[in-house]
Amino acid sequence: MQLNGIFLEQLVRRRGADGRIPVRTLDRGASSSAAAAEPTGYPGGPYDTSLLVKYEHHVARHIWFGEERGPKKELKVAGHGLKLNSRVPLALPPQMESWTGDAVNPKAYPLADAQLTITIMDLVQQAANYKQLKKGANEATKTLNRGISEFVVMAADAEPLEILLHLPLLAEDKNVPYVFVTSKQALGRACGVTRPVIACSVTTNEGSQLKSQIQQLKDAIEKLLI
Repeated sequence: MQLNGIFLEQLVRRRGADGRIPVRTLDRGASSSAAAAEPTGYPGGPYDTSLLVKYEHHVARHIWFGEERGPKKELKVAGHGLKLNSRVPLALPPQMESWTGDAVNPKAYPLADAQLTITIMDLVQQAANYKQLKKGANEATKTLNRGISEFVVMAADAEPLEILLHLPLLAEDKNVPYVFVTSKQALGRACGVTRPVIACSVTTNEGSQLKSQIQQLKDAIEKLLI
């Protein structure tokens, strides 16, 4: 018991002012003055100084306030849409293979490639959730006539395709971007329905959270026509 008491007394004495026990690596023959000269607290000493215990030292703070270190400004992601477009794998999942089929009617122009198709489907799905989507050729025609269409998406595998070919003419007259995708079934799933959809229109909403994404996609669609 006495030995235990002596051990506890020594243990208490070795605790620092903050209650932590510093790790000492002194041998038996080492001088106690070396231990006394050893700094305590943060930074330095036996504590791990690689841990940033203050927010003002953290990298996230500098990134938030635009104080990135070095020339690599890409550390601060301003928009995820353009970043993700370049990371789409070349081998698409089986459910997306039909989006890039070879047998496409040449009248379906402009036709989105695989990467742009994924971006279109994702934005159409979000527009459906935000009630900014009209499904079907007739509804898309109405949005163009009313001037509330942001862009029009059509399915290149619609049979016959001629039932859609009035939409590109009307969209050009209204100065609204339009694009074809390869699968009406995939377009229907993006619209939130189980049936195929041959055309849809994303509508205007000034206070929408999708405004920037819609503008980026419109610019990408317009590049196909150049």
